[in-house]
Formats: sequence, C-alpha cells, structure tokens
Amino acid sequence: MGSFQYKVSGMTCTKCVKKISAALKNSPLDISNINVSLNNSLVSFKNNQDIDLKQFKIIFSQKSLAKYSVATYKKSLIGDILSFCKKLYPLFLIFGYLILVTLTVAIINNNFSMHSLMSHYMGGFFIVFSFFKLLNLKGFVEAFQTYDPFAKKWTNYGYLYVFLELTAGLIYLFNPLNLTLNIAVILILTSTSLGVIQVLKQKQSIQCACLGTIFNLPMTYVTLFENLIMIIMAIVMAASALI
Repeated sequence: MGSFQYKVSGMTCTKCVKKISAALKNSPLDISNINVSLNNSLVSFKNNQDIDLKQFKIIFSQKSLAKYSVATYKKSLIGDILSFCKKLYPLFLIFGYLILVTLTVAIINNNFSMHSLMSHYMGGFFIVFSFFKLLNLKGFVEAFQTYDPFAKKWTNYGYLYVFLELTAGLIYLFNPLNLTLNIAVILILTSTSLGVIQVLKQKQSIQCACLGTIFNLPMTYVTLFENLIMIIMAIVMAASALI
C-alpha cells in the first residue's frame, strides 16, 4: 500500500476540510487513511495502486470542489516554515502591536512594574481579540464549538464568551488585581486549553477561533502557548490580589 500527498489550495475553514474528506471517501479510487490538513493545505492518503496527479484531479472535477486547485507536493522544511509563518502572520502582528503599545504606555507613565505591564497587555489582548470575534460572531461560535468543551455542550456559551472577553479586557485596564476576574480568566482559559490539547493530540486540522473567522488561522501549538501565557499572568495577578 502506497502513501500519497498532494497540495490542495483554496481551503479556508473546517467546512472545506469536511467537504474534501467526504469527496475522497466516496471516490472510486478506494482511498484509505485520509487526512486533510488545513494547517499546511495538504491531503494525504493511502492506496493499493499508484495514483498520479491526473487521477487525483478527477475527484476535484466535480462542481462542489471547483474552488480548489490541486498540485504535487514537494517537501521543503524552509517552505513549510515560511508557509506556517504566513498563515499565522495576523496573530504575530497583533502580538507585536500589543507589546509595542504596552511598552509605549510604560515609557509615557514611567512605570515598568510587572503588574502595570501585564495589566495593559492583558487588557489590550482581550479587547482586540473580542473585536475580531465580533466581526463575524456567528462564524466564531461555530468554529469555537469544534474544540471548546463548554461551547460543544452549550451553543450560547460562544456568544457569552466574546462579551466576557471584552469585559475582562476593560476591567484589566482599571482594576487588574480583581481576584474574581483573575480566577474567572484562569478557569475559562484552562477549559479552552484542554480542548486545544485534545485537538492537537488527535492531530485534527481545524480552524483556530482566537481571532474569529476573519482570518484563516490553523489550530497549532501557538494557540496553546498563547492561552498558557495568559493563564500564568492571571495566576500572578490573583496571587498579588491575595497578598
């Protein structure tokens, strides 16, 4: 049994992944071990016979898959790294702006204390991220349901989550040592992180909803790292509130 990989351009969300997976499963080529990855736009599978690009393209000739284009895949470490960075560029750009604004405020106020730096960064983080979710609230809720444990069980939690995030951002700017706020952030982000870990362990290819669905961000360890950093900051704030 041979293993095959092809590059499929045009995938933008989990619906694309499901559509392509279904088409491959129902194809006459007797394909098995199908894996459609949104992260690197790759489709991999196994088959008893050799399948060339021309044969594979036949599957995508149907009208429902017309928006996707197929090409051979040549593995390149540098290319994969550049592709990964390109997909996460909006996230890196926002992190850079948040750090820049946080440092600017610290310089203007001549206050480089840990609590001041963390509160401004966390406040900006939650406000900015809630803004992008609100641009397509329904889309965010649908994407969030694919991995967050609470959102899977209660659909309206996704809607509530956005406004909790916005509220948290505002409170961090005015009252960062609020114990209730920090405990809530720890619990909510821990729950979401557990869902992210589950997705990463199962090597599922789904869309990250941290910036809503305006950007096609894949679920990666960057999402988990982002959550863990915020949890650690909230723990530090909560500990300071108790002292």
